[in-house]
Amino acid sequence: MLADQAVVADVGINLPGGVHADFTIYGQTFTAESATCFVVKDAGDDPDVTNGVEVWATVTLSPPPLTDPLGPKGGGRGVGE
Repeated sequence: MLADQAVVADVGINLPGGVHADFTIYGQTFTAESATCFVVKDAGDDPDVTNGVEVWATVTLSPPPLTDPLGPKGGGRGVGE
């Protein structure tokens, strides 16, 4: 939603083990700087107290750093540095 500035109705992800899951998205709101939405947890055939819980997420843009810590050639630090 943030990148395209458009409401997204559902998303799909590939889970470990080769299973694909689709999720309906609710509560979509966005601005030029952030996007918020939620999914509703479905506990399936083994319901527990978390069944029906709303799981919210917000994504915000962060401005780039004013100076690059590695100098004018750019780049970034790698994982584990």
